[in-house]
Amino acid sequence: MRSALPGAVRLLGLSCALALGSAETAQAQALDSLMALARRTSPAVSAAEARLKAARAGVSPAAALPDPMLMVGVVNLPLGGPGFRDEMTMKMVGLEQTLPLHGKRGLRRVAAAGEVEAAQAGLEEAQRAAARDVAAAWFDLALADSLRGLAERQHRLLLAVARAAQAGYAAGRGGQEEPLRIQTELVRLSGEVAALRVERTRALARLNALLGRAWVIPVGAPTFPDRIQRAAFADSGGAVRFADTALGAFAARSPLPPIDSLQAAVLTTSPMIRAHLAELAAQSARVELAVREARPDPTFALQYGQRTGMADMITATVSLPIPLWRGRKQGQMAVAERATLDALEHEHHRMAAELEAEVLDLAQTTELHRTRLALYQAGVLPRARAAAEAALAGYRTGRTSFQGVLDTYMTLYTYEADAVRLLTEFAKAVLALEALAGQEVVS
Repeated sequence: MRSALPGAVRLLGLSCALALGSAETAQAQALDSLMALARRTSPAVSAAEARLKAARAGVSPAAALPDPMLMVGVVNLPLGGPGFRDEMTMKMVGLEQTLPLHGKRGLRRVAAAGEVEAAQAGLEEAQRAAARDVAAAWFDLALADSLRGLAERQHRLLLAVARAAQAGYAAGRGGQEEPLRIQTELVRLSGEVAALRVERTRALARLNALLGRAWVIPVGAPTFPDRIQRAAFADSGGAVRFADTALGAFAARSPLPPIDSLQAAVLTTSPMIRAHLAELAAQSARVELAVREARPDPTFALQYGQRTGMADMITATVSLPIPLWRGRKQGQMAVAERATLDALEHEHHRMAAELEAEVLDLAQTTELHRTRLALYQAGVLPRARAAAEAALAGYRTGRTSFQGVLDTYMTLYTYEADAVRLLTEFAKAVLALEALAGQEVVS
């Protein structure tokens, strides 16, 4: 055991930061490039662009005049003689045009322009969501790769320990259960690595689906960006400093702006809020339009009549609809539009409150993961490594059982894997905050 274990122990005794790997500049640029690509080519973005195109195309028709009516026919043709020679009979051609008054065309244009603004904000929302989801898939890839690296190092350690235990058993210094226990752990680790391969494949397929391309296209070896790691491990170099003395306090020196600043930034720049404000403006125009629909629009008609053997005739008319059923029709339409506006206003207040709550939740989640990472880096992992080294030293002198050595190293492996998962969730929460705010919140 003196010669076989120490080298293998050094493999697993690396820090979690080394296990994660430093985020190289090229990989950070690769993530930025993928996020930019998602903003351009994501199927969700393409669908939002098509909706914006449709909304823009609807502005001109909304304010256009109704199509004129062309009339062609025969007027006053007797069923008997003299037919077309009758002085009242005419072959007629005419035009009829309805003219919307009372600012109705302008209101329709305002409503259509509101739909365009809402669609524009919807496109920005789709772009932010696509970039956020691509980043989340990227981090899942980085998590799978990091966990696989930890599992493979643990596997190499257990192989070295298995050889040493087998040699000790052959020399009569240990029991048969020791190599059997290690073999069990080796089989379990093999299953974990197989599961991580599947998780990586899923994450890669999800990332490529977000980009609208084949799932097999590789993206290299994803890592966590430097700025994310700096924000996550800013206070983990030594003793952890807390924001206050209360039990369960967050780590001090938060990299995030104050909560109220984050909430204000989100409410100011949120595409969802802008889209809803545009819908409110459009619906206000529809309410006013519904009120004005009770005011009749005139229809002008001009007809030319040709008579056989007699002078031709011209007829000009103006007609107005009579709002006889105003209370049942136009009045109820106005009531319906006002109720829709009221509903949108209530929805706006709910949306703003939910966005503020979402920002608070993400900020709290980010601080929680950062605090736990600091505790892991400054306290849990160093002590777990020290315990593993002490157990190994005790095993050499016979003071620690083989099971004790194995348990300490399996515990260390579990803690290091937990730290990688915490960093992944921290990164996802930060990117979700940035998607809401439309800007970087950590640097």
